[in-house]
Amino acid sequence: MTKSYSKDRALIWAVNMAVSPLVKIGGISVLQRILDALAVPELEKIGLMVSAQSKSLFESFVSDRVKLIEVDESDFAPAILMAEDQFKNFAGNVLLLTADLPFLNSKQIVHFLQCMHSKQAVGCLLVARTDQPQEYNARIFRDENGNIRRLQVFSEPVDKQNAALEITGFPYLFEWDCLQRALYQILHKQQNPQLTDIVEKITDNGFVVEGSAIESDLPFFRIIDNKSLEKARKILTKENS
Repeated sequence: MTKSYSKDRALIWAVNMAVSPLVKIGGISVLQRILDALAVPELEKIGLMVSAQSKSLFESFVSDRVKLIEVDESDFAPAILMAEDQFKNFAGNVLLLTADLPFLNSKQIVHFLQCMHSKQAVGCLLVARTDQPQEYNARIFRDENGNIRRLQVFSEPVDKQNAALEITGFPYLFEWDCLQRALYQILHKQQNPQLTDIVEKITDNGFVVEGSAIESDLPFFRIIDNKSLEKARKILTKENS
């Protein structure tokens, strides 16, 4: 059967989150905020990756567009291959994100998807500059021609830098075929691949990963502990006041 291009899709990782994506900020759960941001015509389907133990907690989010995908992996990257059945004969792009991103919005998502389609690339990253990266950010390294080459995750928050670093974070966007191929190649050599490894493997394979510049690193903000949860609440309260 031949593949036919359709609208893009998304995979949301909701397994072993440090803070439950069901926690509410301003009366709306973090997960619902993300699903609202993804409610754009450009996205056809959304897969919510959950564990068997937590599956019942997320059933209320199931709809014509949102489907639960049960996985038994503890890391996002290898779990993607457990969702392969959802992408049979699919030739579009897949948006990868975690269920702890309270500041994504539909405008950013649409711009991101359109950026991917306007460029001759198989991957796209949101790119911001900051002088104080967080531990969940990844630093972008480029080659001598300015092309994105690889990513390096910060293992802990970084003290303020003298110059702003070019960083990225969730969400990531990849063409499904290239993502799948890269994951199999990585898993052949290492047991616990990270999503950041995919960029280097894709560029090793001779393909291009583009960057889409954003003004602030706020879309990368993740709720990874009670401290970041309180910070998110303060930011949203200030925005709404």
